[in-house]
Amino acid sequence: MLPLIIAYHVRSGVAALNVVTAALEADARTQGAEVRFAKSPAEVARFAAEAPSALVAWSFYSPDFIAIGRALREVKELAPGLRHVAGGVHATAEPRAVLDAGFDWVAVGEGEASFVELVANLAAGGDGRGLRGFAYRDGAGRFVTHGPAERHPLDRYPAFHARYGKWNAIEITRGCIYACTFCQTPYMFKARFRHRSVENVREHVVAMGGSGRYVRFVSPTSLSYGSDDERVNLPAVEALLEAVRGAVGPRGQVYFGTFPSEVRPEHVSPAALALLRRLATNRSLVIGAQSGSERVL
Repeated sequence: MLPLIIAYHVRSGVAALNVVTAALEADARTQGAEVRFAKSPAEVARFAAEAPSALVAWSFYSPDFIAIGRALREVKELAPGLRHVAGGVHATAEPRAVLDAGFDWVAVGEGEASFVELVANLAAGGDGRGLRGFAYRDGAGRFVTHGPAERHPLDRYPAFHARYGKWNAIEITRGCIYACTFCQTPYMFKARFRHRSVENVREHVVAMGGSGRYVRFVSPTSLSYGSDDERVNLPAVEALLEAVRGAVGPRGQVYFGTFPSEVRPEHVSPAALALLRRLATNRSLVIGAQSGSERVL
């Protein structure tokens, strides 16, 4: 029997939890799993009253870790016996600290495939141990990990949870070839680009309601869409934006190269600007000027 999934749906973890819970719909073993989205420890406890063995999913950035730890302790006081799994960039970077905060599992690396495997394992009566993509403490308190999660093409899993109307910016590129040492992205997703296909992005926009919607994208470097290296592939960017424009219609809004993404300064050219002026709604760009110091970079 599939466990009830409770997503702790606050702050920096919202989009990630939309994506990993949506991944359950892409696998026959977990399709139809019931998901509740909680905004507080009390709401988690209220949902858990219906299913004391529910699985609670958490995702957060580093600045939220202390607050999340407090929330976890409160949940455990209100609803003991629940199972807790944490994922995301902070959990991947600091799995021991996250386990020490009281989580049962830490998802290391990409969460979709490993979360599906965990839910399928628990549904089959397993204990969630021995699965790739997770770290945990064994009975003796020893740290155990079976390596990062398997990586898949972006088209394999949904970019948001349409079944529950949990919309977010559509991830069009994962991973980054530039591998800046201050950034977790290439270490979590590898220093190479993987792009969501134009048709898959268009299908997502249609699923959002299509005409009249506004669309944003997630990418470590927006004008790298469709490229395998440092070169800009403007025909690929054009194909993407034209497909999205066609789906949202004249009343729709398309934001590209702006929040929650950015563009690299060397990718900005007259041709790129002309393309974005024609097909994007935004009239400004977010340019990643992380440092003006060559030594720091």
